[in-house]
Amino acid sequence: MNEYQSISNLEEIIKLSKESINDNYKLNFSIKVNFDIALIDNKILDVHDDALAFQAPKCPNNLQMNHGEYIHKNKDGIKNVINELNAKDTSNRAIISLINQDDIIGSGDKPIPSFMILQFSIENDNELYVTTYFRALEVSKFLRINVEEIRMIIEKIKSEILKISKVNLNILAFRAYKKENINPLKRAEIDLLKSNEIFGLLKTNKSKFIDLLEEKKTKSTVIEYQSFQYIFDWLNDSYSKDDIHKDINKLLVKSKFQELIELSKEIKDLREKTSHSPQIDEKQEKYIKLIDDITMEIRNDS
Repeated sequence: MNEYQSISNLEEIIKLSKESINDNYKLNFSIKVNFDIALIDNKILDVHDDALAFQAPKCPNNLQMNHGEYIHKNKDGIKNVINELNAKDTSNRAIISLINQDDIIGSGDKPIPSFMILQFSIENDNELYVTTYFRALEVSKFLRINVEEIRMIIEKIKSEILKISKVNLNILAFRAYKKENINPLKRAEIDLLKSNEIFGLLKTNKSKFIDLLEEKKTKSTVIEYQSFQYIFDWLNDSYSKDDIHKDINKLLVKSKFQELIELSKEIKDLREKTSHSPQIDEKQEKYIKLIDDITMEIRNDS
């Protein structure tokens, strides 16, 4: 019996993964699929740019962390796999290891790759076997990016090893879960702004300011709240606060930002103790509600 499920579209990987997980999470997750190598030519267009960013040798400024900086930390990890496979089809060293023990010990809640290992072998002369391992895997949103990354890596291997006609892909994760509105390690635009740039928004661009706050509503494993502190400080600055747009310069808005800062600290502290808990979910829902309250007050919709 063939343990690999044949697919005709890479989207099926995401679909099958989502169907296999309930509302909580699944330990020792595994999905095995096989497909014709021709599928590798089909980009997952909606996440292709995200995958490019995650595979870039240098982490882009708008990501908390990416995979390419680990893959290419010393030398070209993908090229090394190609060299290994060219030298010996069934090499046990055709492997990409993204992180080592030094990256893990003492890392606390610092972002490090969940995407940890990719291993390759060519069997039966023309079948590429690919096994990947994740320490944690969000299957509704993040897996789409990961599958596109895997596709891109296989595409590079295929371009150098022309005899490959079939791919057998095994995706393993210690913990797999679904969180549709997760932020895939993208830094919100407002967190990229300096204090004086935020002050400019507070003075003259109420609409843009609201849009940037709305972007902060996605649930993230990395908690950044310095931008909230900048806003709170400007609202309390005795010399500058009168220059701030009247719909933003309100006591209720100020008090809500103070709550938001304290809540962000609580979530950050909690995430350092546990990765998954009802408490985190409850506090994140409260966090989103606070941002909604602030934007509603600024819009004068209350």
